Amino acid sequence: MTNFQRTMFIFALTATSSGTSLAAVQVSLGGSRSEANAGYQKIESGAGSAGLSIDLGEYFRVGYTHRQELSSTTGYHLKEATNQYVRFQSRSHVVSNGIDLTLVLYSGEIITPFIFAGYALKQYTTDMQEADGTTEHMYLPMPSPEGGAGISIKLNQKFSLKVTYTMSQGITQLPGGQAQSVLDSYTQLGISYSL
Repeated sequence: MTNFQRTMFIFALTATSSGTSLAAVQVSLGGSRSEANAGYQKIESGAGSAGLSIDLGEYFRVGYTHRQELSSTTGYHLKEATNQYVRFQSRSHVVSNGIDLTLVLYSGEIITPFIFAGYALKQYTTDMQEADGTTEHMYLPMPSPEGGAGISIKLNQKFSLKVTYTMSQGITQLPGGQAQSVLDSYTQLGISYSL
């Protein structure tokens, strides 16, 4: 196949411990891995996140999330100066720390939808390796808005299926080491467990 993509959500486990109904604490872990082959290139990426949140009553929650994403692209690309294909490897590492406020839209017996918004501070590190050398860049933009939505589906008294979609402002690298603002997004699927 000329274009094969496989994406696997590895894990997302949320443990909840509450002393009172107004001060429940949730710890969450999540991750994903993907591989794609297209033309002369192979793209591999993986991400992991960890979060801590505290309930502010029944419908609000404030939380902190740390997320890291690694991606690598290897293969061949056309060099305009020589009009020949050369082998290369490009890697990127994104570290994000975010603070969000979550609003539970409906606290149902089975389905609980929610939305969240906040700010994230990201750090981007990229490098490009070719036969004639390596170039590296690091970007640390100002904190930027992020937000998203999700749904929790109760499977039984202890376990729930949780899906979240997150959007945030990001950057992409342009020729000459310049950076341009873009929109980043990711979807995470997991299982939550309530103690």
